[in-house]
Amino acid sequence: MRDLGHQHEFWNAAADSAVFTHPLDLEFLLRHVAQTDRVLDYGCGYGRVLQILQEHAFCNLAGLDISKGMVARARTSLPDVPIAVSGGAVAPYPDGSFDAILLFAVLTCVPRDEDQRALMADIRRLLAPGGLVYVSDFLMRSDARNRERYRRFESRYGRAGVFEIEGNAVVRHHSREWIQELMDPFETLDIAEFETRTMNDNPASGIRFIGRLPRNAE
Repeated sequence: MRDLGHQHEFWNAAADSAVFTHPLDLEFLLRHVAQTDRVLDYGCGYGRVLQILQEHAFCNLAGLDISKGMVARARTSLPDVPIAVSGGAVAPYPDGSFDAILLFAVLTCVPRDEDQRALMADIRRLLAPGGLVYVSDFLMRSDARNRERYRRFESRYGRAGVFEIEGNAVVRHHSREWIQELMDPFETLDIAEFETRTMNDNPASGIRFIGRLPRNAE
């Protein structure tokens, strides 16, 4: 099976045209994160969320993405924000580098359970004690179109909700239970479901999890 953790070619090809839509709960974020806090947008894409944060006076921002094309687009619109390219399992920052980390539609690009667990372990490493994590991602849907593609690819990838899309990428929709299990090391501040659109403008269901790393976390 090909490496599903690194789908650079797909995202490089989509870099100039992609439009992401997961809503950011800015009011909630402002209640829990100071505008001077160190904030990392992990999987920042073309910088949509970073731009929103910058417009609301967040001044200690950083971005990270696997796609050179996405990073180039983000750097054009956000020349004052350090944005790095990384395809490794471990992000290129020291332990405890950030007070808050945002992951918007990142897990959907990491289909395997073990890779998602490794990613979240690195998020815990990067967060300072008491740091905040904000995950926004896609939930499984029950409409006929999605049920059919979940069924078609389940035997290939060994997990319901994982499927291929045009352009040779593999993505994942999640159960709420899996997201809660994955986020179990964090203290839950908020969890909610919402309706959104995919970058291809199809209707989608989303889930938002906001949690805090315990201050006594090892």
